[in-house]
Amino acid sequence: MRKTILNDTPLKEHISSYQRDRNTYTSAVREVFANTEYNRSVSNLNKGRVVATLLHHKDNASFRGAVKFDLPEILLGCQMLDARREIKQIAKKIGNIEAKIVDAPKNNARKLKHRRKHLKDRKSKLENLYEGEPGLSLTSSKIELVRAWVRNLTSDQLMYRALIFHRKPWRELADLCHFNPKDFALDWFLKYCFKVSDLPKDSLLYKIKNGDVTAIGKLYETNPIPYEYLRLNTHLLNDFLRRAVAAKENLRTVLWYANELPGCEEILCQRLMTDEEVDLPYGKLVDLINSTRHLGLEGELVRVAEKKLAKYKLTLPSPVVVLGDASSSMQVAIRTSGIVTSLLCAMCKAELRLFRGKDEFIHDPPHTVKEALRFGRNMQAYSCTAPAASLKPYLDNRKFVRTFIVVTDEEENTLANGSHEPTSNWSSDLTDRGYFANMFSQYIDRVNKSAKCIFITFTDSPMYDGDMTKALRHILTPAQFEAHISVYKFSKRNPDLRKLDVMLAELSEIKNEEPEERECEDDKITISKEELRKMIKEAVDKASRDATNKAMREAYGCRTN
Repeated sequence: MRKTILNDTPLKEHISSYQRDRNTYTSAVREVFANTEYNRSVSNLNKGRVVATLLHHKDNASFRGAVKFDLPEILLGCQMLDARREIKQIAKKIGNIEAKIVDAPKNNARKLKHRRKHLKDRKSKLENLYEGEPGLSLTSSKIELVRAWVRNLTSDQLMYRALIFHRKPWRELADLCHFNPKDFALDWFLKYCFKVSDLPKDSLLYKIKNGDVTAIGKLYETNPIPYEYLRLNTHLLNDFLRRAVAAKENLRTVLWYANELPGCEEILCQRLMTDEEVDLPYGKLVDLINSTRHLGLEGELVRVAEKKLAKYKLTLPSPVVVLGDASSSMQVAIRTSGIVTSLLCAMCKAELRLFRGKDEFIHDPPHTVKEALRFGRNMQAYSCTAPAASLKPYLDNRKFVRTFIVVTDEEENTLANGSHEPTSNWSSDLTDRGYFANMFSQYIDRVNKSAKCIFITFTDSPMYDGDMTKALRHILTPAQFEAHISVYKFSKRNPDLRKLDVMLAELSEIKNEEPEERECEDDKITISKEELRKMIKEAVDKASRDATNKAMREAYGCRTN
């Protein structure tokens, strides 16, 4: 159920999951939103689907209880519920405009066409939010839940949101939910959302929005001006204010935007040396280490990252083998994939192989965070993509492996032997012999029927299966695919290392338990533990009987002589 919340899952699946098991769904929602790493990895769109699901079922306890939702996802959730009504309204308006265009003068027709295009764009956006789910509506009882959320915001919380969010989403939510000025802790807030001139001159918000660099610097000393606002108004930032932010702001925020605070590396280094808590996901720490050029700061970040990494106890079924894609198609994501590949290798104490047009065995794989980062930085992408070449040695030699981790973009185009079929356009059937899917199926049949393959996929289409995954779905039965294959996806164009924490947390839950059965690699005889116990008992009993009989024969022989 947690994967439904973490991944970009259609609204229909959220609603059906809730209806199938309300307690499990809401528990998964609470777990994900309470965990900082999980929460940050969930897209706003999927958060909106969660809000829409809870509002649709009028689940006040979950919507306003332990889960802390904010403006973007609440607006999205309300738009999803109201989309069907607005789509019908827009379709009617478009029909009226098209009827007028026929007889309208040329100038008016041009304006009407522009208006029609705007409405069609809006309709298309709403249809994407609506996702064709029937029975959705934003009723007054659901609106009341949203209004209650607004009434619960303090003046400080409203001020913070006024600084970091634009006025437009507030206006859109107000139009949907028919807010009253008295719903807000600041009586001028709703008027300000629709007309900026209604902002009181004695308010902190007015002073911040109309102050110069000097005034903002003085205000920052005594007032909590969030850096999320300052970074969007770079004309207010000078060296003095950047240093003040680096010294005063929450350490998580400062490190998150460290690349925007040049010249503050020593301040950050000193704060890290005091063992101040760093509430950053491991993936973001790796990203920071990878980008910093300050040796002192890099050393402190590596120390914090190693401490953070120690919390993840990967107990994947071993032996573990990591196969990393270093082909030319990985050029954009090669540094990120190299870091992921080497980190997993270090954490699992795994064998490491890279594949391009052929297999490359790494004799000295990385064992620490620093070694893994160095290895990832030095990886180069070139040549073809032949993942089967790295799997082939384990199949040919009947070498027993329980977990394969494949870091790839799944753009397989080369057979295990290094050839292409067909050579004209490389549009080969990846289920053929010599490709990864077929070879992994053979490995399950011939070597280890409980082997697992975990794909860390870098893809342009996270909603769809990659080529290798499709081929495995074709070759394996649904039950086999579910038992043997797991997939974690990163964006290929803009890989987000923050998702690394979600992946590590889920991999940490896979237990290294000895299977009840293990295949003999030579002749595929399957022996269960119960059968083995029985065989041992029979052997012991037989040995005991043989010894007794021998003693009796010897005793009888002595008497006859």
